[in-house]
Formats: sequence, C-alpha cells, structure tokens
Amino acid sequence: DKDGDGYLDGVMLIYAYPDHTFLSGDYGNLWAYCYWTTKNASLMNPVPNQYFWASYDFMYSQGSKASERTGKSDLGNGETAHCNIDAHTFIHEMGHMFGLTDYYDYSGRYNPAGGFSMQDMNVGGHDAFSVLALGWGKAYIPTETININLKPLQSSGESILLTPSWNAYNSPFDEYILVEYYTDEGLNALDTTYGYMSQYGKSYPMGPKENGIRVWHVDARLLYTATGEFSASKMTTNPSITSGRVLLCMSNTFDDGSDDTAAYLSPLAQDPYDRNYDAKYAEYNLLQMIRNSQYASTKTKDYLSSINLFKKGDTFSMSTYSKQFVNAGKLDSGKDLGFEFVVNACNTTYASISVKKL
Repeated sequence: DKDGDGYLDGVMLIYAYPDHTFLSGDYGNLWAYCYWTTKNASLMNPVPNQYFWASYDFMYSQGSKASERTGKSDLGNGETAHCNIDAHTFIHEMGHMFGLTDYYDYSGRYNPAGGFSMQDMNVGGHDAFSVLALGWGKAYIPTETININLKPLQSSGESILLTPSWNAYNSPFDEYILVEYYTDEGLNALDTTYGYMSQYGKSYPMGPKENGIRVWHVDARLLYTATGEFSASKMTTNPSITSGRVLLCMSNTFDDGSDDTAAYLSPLAQDPYDRNYDAKYAEYNLLQMIRNSQYASTKTKDYLSSINLFKKGDTFSMSTYSKQFVNAGKLDSGKDLGFEFVVNACNTTYASISVKKL
C-alpha cells in the first residue's frame, strides 16, 4: 500500500485448477483477467484493490494442459519440475495491474497495433507507448530539425515523440507520433525465435528477426468526470485530476454499437470502448502501428512483419501515409504534425534518424 490509502496496490491470485477451456459445464470464472474490488478501505481495515486471476494451467503451453505436461491427472499432486514455465499470460495481466489496457480489437475485426506487443496478443516486449506510460523510459521531443541516434527500445527505453505542441503536464496521455527502434532482443527475442502456442492450442504471431523503426500513432487523451457521466467536451492530458475520475478516451476496439466490453472495466466506470459519449471518436484508435505502406488504411488486419518496419533510406511524413490517419494526413485532433523523418542507418547499437521540422 505505497500511497497509504488502505488499498493493497495489487494482488496476484493463481488458482490450482484448469482453465475453463478444458472443462465442460459452467466454469465461466476460470480464465485469466484483471479486475477491481468495490470494498471501502482504510488504513485500519485494508482491502485489495486491483487483482489478477489466472489458472495454474497458464504456466504451460505447447497446446497441452498442465495435467498432461506433468503426467498426473491431479494438478495438486503433479510433479512440475521438468516442465518449462510459460509467463506470457502473467506478464500481460501484470501490465493491466500497472494500468495498461488491451491493444487488441475485442470485436476481432482488425489488428490496429499489429499483434506483436505484450498488451496486444501476449507476445513480444512492451511497445514504446507502454514503456513511456509506465515511466520505464524517456522520449526525445524535438522542437526543431535534428539528427538523433536512437538506441533499441528493449534495452534503453528510448523513443522519439513527434508532436505539434507538448502538453503542460509532461504527460504521455496525449496525441502524437511515437518512434521506436525495434530489435530482436529483450522480451522480443523469445517470440521471434519460437512460435508461441497457448495452453489451449491458439497460435500467436511471431515477430520479425530484422531490425527496423516501428512507428506508432498514439491517441491517449483522457476524459474526466466529477459526476460519473463522461463527455467528449471534458478532454484532458492531466492524469492526476483529484476532483473526479479519468479514463482513456480511445481504445483499439472497433465500435459496433454494442455494449460487450464492460467485463474489462472497473465497475465504477461506464464502457468507454464503445465511445457512446461521442460517435465521432469511434474511428480513432488508442495505439495504431503505422505500416510502411502508402496503401494501408486505418482498418488493417496484418500482423507486424519486416515489411512494416521503416529501414535505411525510408522516409515518414503524414502526407505520404495519409490513408492510415482518419483525418487524411492530420492527427485526430485535426492538427498538422509539423514533422517528418528519414532513417539514415540501423546498426546493432542505434538507429540514426534525421527529424525535419516543417
């Protein structure tokens, strides 16, 4: 309870029973998720706040359940010393504990973030936005034409943040273009070498072995309310408002008008993923990977691959990749970015990038 508010900051509950996928009957609570309690807390009577809940089964992959891997039908008595431990699900859920949301489309129509990011499809390392939002790294924020030697994100936490004007709160909860040097190292390495298959046989995308620049369009602006009702007129970049509550304005879920995502939210919040507060925001994504293609659109299904990365000699500008922006070459806010860049080199130590102020 680091802030002394009576709530335990996080609790991880691993239950010794198979995931519901292997069970017949009503076992709907036996899966992996992150949620919140609604208990009142005090220092004299502390209670859990956020927790994640996951099966012992999630420790084992390769398309078989834990009981088969251990050679025992009783998980409580199974000998697991010879089994490899699969941490994918636990890392993903821990990201939720820290405050990150899912980057995949709950409707299953599109892959706005490209699949290969820990909060997207449980594979690869954390992306540049997650690293920045969690305070694990720092971003260069150019205000003029400059050349930057950008180190690999996985080892340095570095990124380049391009914005027409930075907010007064120095908050990552804003709209901008974020540039990272993607490399085959850190948490990326495992899932670029081996194809990950979950414990119930689902195959996940492999990341590219080739290094390159991964470009993100981030729209992490916030909504705030003091009354419980969210309105698009109450948008902010300040996550520390104390007079009410804040939540992410955008998500990566395609808005089909249904209310099918409430299970992923705090019971204190309305469902922001359908963005009923203002229909004009329905097309905007929280985190969209900009593909290295002039023909790709904002609604794409492809996973991250080598051809999506920007490499030596490649140039990025909003006008060239206008089809990947809802407002045709402008930010969701309607503003011009005011920058473009060219990749000069990508070596084992850094990527040389020339940023030009327009």
